Amino acid sequence: PLGNNETQPTVSNTTDGAGIWSITPRTSGKSSIVCTNKTGSNVGLHLSGDNVRLVPWTADAAASLWYLEPVDSFSITIGNNAYTTIHLPFGVILPEGLEAYYAGPATRIEEVDYLPIYRYEETVITPGIPLIIIGEKGTYSLAITKPEDLPTGHTCDNKLLGTLKAQSISGKNIYLPNTTSGFKKRTSSSGSISANTAYYINEGTGSTLTFNKDIPLSITTLEGTKPIRLYDLQGNPTEGTTTGIFVTSEGQKVWIKR
Repeated sequence: PLGNNETQPTVSNTTDGAGIWSITPRTSGKSSIVCTNKTGSNVGLHLSGDNVRLVPWTADAAASLWYLEPVDSFSITIGNNAYTTIHLPFGVILPEGLEAYYAGPATRIEEVDYLPIYRYEETVITPGIPLIIIGEKGTYSLAITKPEDLPTGHTCDNKLLGTLKAQSISGKNIYLPNTTSGFKKRTSSSGSISANTAYYINEGTGSTLTFNKDIPLSITTLEGTKPIRLYDLQGNPTEGTTTGIFVTSEGQKVWIKR
């Protein structure tokens, strides 16, 4: 909520302690944005004199009056790396041709650091879930959903974190979207992360995390006396004598650690 003068309102990832806002029509097609649970003396959202910050002030001041235009979509751009990330405060509908993924715990296989990613099965993306969006290069429009159209009861064990606004985040093990593929470890221990971006914190030492859709959600133990043939991910027969992911003759994907 709005606080003291010259203090910008904070952005929260949850509704706990968040500001409650109302839009009040004014003159000449303008409106004021009023915080109804303010903690300071002023209720209006105001553009400060530096034309950069949003701060509390009187609701009828000239710089507290806004032209508001309804928005029904959010645009994303996918580059040559064939993916982008999102973390939005509202729900959106994923258009045809795009797939959304969440991430599990990073793992190291044969000296390579992988970030296992799993398909987010819902077409409507719930607010506040950081995701990886995979698709062909281009700009896409994601329709914004009404609150009553959001799915209920959908959860995922997502290890991605996200920002709602550009903010400075400290940490030595932060991995950010890479311009080529996967995530890349940030070279400094501090810095700003762009708004609406997903990122990952990994305790490993590798400089990159490679996306991998083939790591199973759990490790399957092969039991019993029935002979089981193993194949690599290209379908070639193998003895499975090295650590890796294999497919059994029954079509089950397993991860064997030697």
